[in-house]
Amino acid sequence: MSSSAASSAVDVNMKSVSPEEADTESTSSSSSPQPTAEASSSSAKTSAAKSAELYKEHMRTIQFDDSTSFSLSGSQQHASSSAYNKATTTSSKVIFRVAKEVSSLRASLPLDISSAIFVRSDDDKSTLLRAIITGPEDTPYTGGCYQFDIYFPNSYPSTAPMVNFRTTGGGVVRFNPNLYNCGKVCLSLLGTWDGAQGEQWNETSTILQVLISIQSLILCKEPYFNEPGYEQYFGTPTGESESLKYSEEVFRNNLRYAILGQLATPPEGFEDVIHAHFFLKRHLLIKVTKF
Repeated sequence: MSSSAASSAVDVNMKSVSPEEADTESTSSSSSPQPTAEASSSSAKTSAAKSAELYKEHMRTIQFDDSTSFSLSGSQQHASSSAYNKATTTSSKVIFRVAKEVSSLRASLPLDISSAIFVRSDDDKSTLLRAIITGPEDTPYTGGCYQFDIYFPNSYPSTAPMVNFRTTGGGVVRFNPNLYNCGKVCLSLLGTWDGAQGEQWNETSTILQVLISIQSLILCKEPYFNEPGYEQYFGTPTGESESLKYSEEVFRNNLRYAILGQLATPPEGFEDVIHAHFFLKRHLLIKVTKF
């Protein structure tokens, strides 16, 4: 499905969502008896479950799209445009391996209202890929949309893909000890961090593993402790205090750049995802006034 077709489909679906489906909070008239605490809890759980199912139903149709055309210049250009332009003819081995992996993403990308991964590829530039990972709930990244640009070099899969983090506020924000404001992603699987033995890239590793590792290991509840050496302070008063301050700053930047910034200027190829994601999660995000 093309991006424009998917976007149109979502627009139609959004219009067809009834108020009961779209609004996760039920209302009652002033004359109705007040529900008990147990009834309120049960109603809230039911509403949350419906909201989650509605989110998955709509977002599944636009989770993957292979008809995007990545720009190689301009403000929305792919981070690896230069490397792509300089590359010699890509071998059939690399093209086949990338095509196999990208094809498998259609049915294997994680999708949940708490956090999901969305991918766009370009049939004409098959060694380029782009992903959006939504920040998991109960973390300072909650609800935010984080963009990663991916490039498969001619040495792939002998070497890891190149992954560049793009949600940096134009290079001013460092969202995590493992996510630099220059775009560097520190991950043992990518070879940008030593890590433990067995965590390094090998020819059986996949881009899906990389994306899930970022989602689960980097966009975490207490990113402060991702800084090497800081794990020794975990559980201590100093560690907890510093972690809270760090997370509060991350959350403020999440609101500014990964939510409001993405709504103002959606990443190329993900316009439909950005609009639908924030529409369907609006009630949950409004409730989150502080981390």
